[in-house]
Amino acid sequence: MKHLLALATLAVVALNCSGGEADPAPPASPEQARLVVLVVYDQFPSWARAKYGELLSPDGALRRTATGGAEHVVEYAHASTHTAPGHAAIATGMPPSGSGIASNEAWTEERGIRSSVDDGEHAVLGLPDFFASPTMLRGESVADALRAAHGDRAKIVGLSGKDRGAILTTGRDPDLALWYEKRLGRVTSSTYYTEALPDWVTAWNDANPIDDYFSDWTPGDPELLERLFGSDEAPGEADYQGYGTTFPHSPRGTDDPYRTFRAAPQNTEYLLDLARVAVAELQLGQDDVPDLLVLSVSSLDYTGHLFGPDSWEYVDHLVRIDTAVGEFLTELETATDVAVLITSDHGGGHLPEVFRRDLPDAGRLYPDTLPAQMNSALVKVLGEGEWVGAFAPPFVYLTAAASQPGNHDLAIEALIAALQALPEVHSAHDVRVAAGWRSDADPLRRAVGLSIHDDDLGAVYLVQQRGSVADEGFERSKGTGHGSPWSYDRQVPAVFHGPGVRPAHSTTPLAQNRVAATLCRLLGVAPPDRLGAVEPLPGL
Repeated sequence: MKHLLALATLAVVALNCSGGEADPAPPASPEQARLVVLVVYDQFPSWARAKYGELLSPDGALRRTATGGAEHVVEYAHASTHTAPGHAAIATGMPPSGSGIASNEAWTEERGIRSSVDDGEHAVLGLPDFFASPTMLRGESVADALRAAHGDRAKIVGLSGKDRGAILTTGRDPDLALWYEKRLGRVTSSTYYTEALPDWVTAWNDANPIDDYFSDWTPGDPELLERLFGSDEAPGEADYQGYGTTFPHSPRGTDDPYRTFRAAPQNTEYLLDLARVAVAELQLGQDDVPDLLVLSVSSLDYTGHLFGPDSWEYVDHLVRIDTAVGEFLTELETATDVAVLITSDHGGGHLPEVFRRDLPDAGRLYPDTLPAQMNSALVKVLGEGEWVGAFAPPFVYLTAAASQPGNHDLAIEALIAALQALPEVHSAHDVRVAAGWRSDADPLRRAVGLSIHDDDLGAVYLVQQRGSVADEGFERSKGTGHGSPWSYDRQVPAVFHGPGVRPAHSTTPLAQNRVAATLCRLLGVAPPDRLGAVEPLPGL
């Protein structure tokens, strides 16, 4: 019923904004959409698109967008393939060396580990001790270019299951950036954007309690999944807060329902219900100035982390949310002219238990214990002391004491040697040296160099061994991750369709920064200066 009410509201707004006519007026240009929708499937590697594509509904977002549209594989330039730098790269076309967003988290001695969007100043609404804003993002984004071109006439909206998904994609001056907050069990924003949620968002939160979405998650086609993967119970899958490793799954009854809800496909359905109301309230796509709507689909990432991308859960989740996003896009197209671009912030690898069939050194690194382990190695060189501050992948940070001129070089040398002795580590690098590799001829060195911003020059960059992951902490020694320079983490799809898009398909990886240039072309705005002469993807 809530879905139908939101759709009805969207239709009423479309009628009102078109002078009562059933069909909205055409846009100023036949090749300019009124509404551009960027959809980010969090943790969706190109290999998964190729392997599971035929399982998706023809009416789902991916297949309907690819039909008559363009589809390519793009490869991130950077090695730190995490959510925050990926979203920043989508928005700006820049790797971490330019965007300033090098990982999901950073560490300082004063504040400890903090989120990449935690500025320590702008409080999350409802959580005064937590902070979030785009102030750490360097350079102009696509959203900023849209705002510069059209001022307040352009509407910019970002919705996500994670703060960084909504924040890093919508620039410095969006109309709305909302995300699902696990500590609150509802959507929120921060004081960077507003001192209080808009009345309609508060009303929506009140009318849509998260518990209403806690239905059991059961597989749509268990026989197919068993043929593809064998048993639903697979080695290495995580039981997060009692969420279970086999179907059915439900947040209800887990140790922390609000947290486990992030890994449910219903989380995305919740987000889409909010998006329907946001489109209507802000009248997106209802005038001749293009608007931008960003949907960052985070629930797929959490399912990938818990169960791996070869699991019943990942594939069933992908099919379900892709169908739901497809329905939403179909609804939008009844009200306005829409262009869609679907991509991912990073890829993903198999569970280490799967990788070990071919890669015996595949394993897990543990952010909670690795600093103490590395500190023991530095004690042998520097004597007793606290020398290693934290491991916030991909960086291992030194304390201020270890960074003193008489200690720093010795500490870095000993830390690199100790890290490289671990079977799960491919290599470790002094960031002061690696920052100079941004134009290196060696692809791996170049990817590492592009992952380092000048503010990060005080640590060691750790490259995971192929098949190894940093433990995500959902259940110790279980689940999988990403964050490596290997192709399974760096290569993702880019699929787009809309006015002015011609069919174009390729599988040879193209530069990921062309995604930002493509978004600018779909919006009809000049790209940010730092994108320079980067061409959009073929099809435009």
